[in-house]
Parts: sequence; structure tokens; C-alpha cells
Amino acid sequence: LFEGKYYSYYGIAPVLLLYLPYNLITGYYFPVAESILLFGGLGIIFLTLLFLEFAKIFGKKIPNSMLIATLVILQLSSGVWYNFVYDNFYEIAQSSGFLFTCAGFFFLLKSRIVGEGKINHLHLTLATVCLSWAVLCRPTLALYCIVACIFIVFGLLYWVGMARQVRGQILSIK
Repeated sequence: LFEGKYYSYYGIAPVLLLYLPYNLITGYYFPVAESILLFGGLGIIFLTLLFLEFAKIFGKKIPNSMLIATLVILQLSSGVWYNFVYDNFYEIAQSSGFLFTCAGFFFLLKSRIVGEGKINHLHLTLATVCLSWAVLCRPTLALYCIVACIFIVFGLLYWVGMARQVRGQILSIK
């Protein structure tokens, strides 16, 4: 808030989701360090959930010790930890973008658009909403959304092909 107007330098999502509601309710500004901790902490949780979902789908024959070691390396190399040390304004966009990107890809895998099982439309919707919020945090995250769109298109093409196969089998039985 500057001279009665709201401005966002990096991404509008943290403002819409946290800063503006907090300011309207309390009349105060949400502390930068706490918002970075909030977004980054939730991002770490979703990165863990994303990895576990990935391991459930693709890593069924990998030993648990290897999965745990991979998760530790993934968490330590994610880069979000630097945001906690340097709690500047810019890190709000980074940590919130990290959160919504991890959440988006977690819900994308959870939707079963990739892998086996019936597609869960709620999870697919949550994936696209989270990835949209990621772009609103940092516009450069749109590249990840392009990758997600490719996953969705190929997943849908796979399911359309499977539906045609099943339909053909049913018609051949009759």
C-alpha cells in the first residue's frame, strides 16, 4: 500500500491471497519473514507429497532407503531454504511460486492423468488452479505450466485411445 493504492512489484498472487485480506481485516501489514516462512513451509510439504506420489506411481521397486535418501537430497537442493535466510520482498514471490508449483504438480500426479487409474477431475482442477496461481506469483513459472499442459494433453490422448479400445472390445463381444 503506497499513498492509498496497492502495488505489486513481482506477482499479484501473494497480495490477493495473504497481504490484502490481512490488511483489510487487521489494518496492519503481514510481516515479510512470516509470509516467506508460510509459503516456503507449505511448499516444502507439497514437494514431499509430490515426491511420495511420484514414488508411488513410478518407484514401486525402489528400496525405501533409496527413496528416503532421494527425498532428503531433493529437499536440501530445492533452494527454498535460501528464502528463509534472506527474507527480502523478492523472496515472497519465490516462495509462493514454489508452493503453487509443487502443489500443482502434486495434484497433477494425484489426478492420475499420468499413470494408471481413473482420472480424478477434482485433482486435475486443483492442479490447474495451483499452476495458475504459480504464474500469478512469478510469470516465469508459465514454462512449468506449458509442461503441465503437455502432460494433460498426452494423458487425455491416452485415455481417449483406451476408451476406443474398450468400446471396440465391447462391440466385438456383441
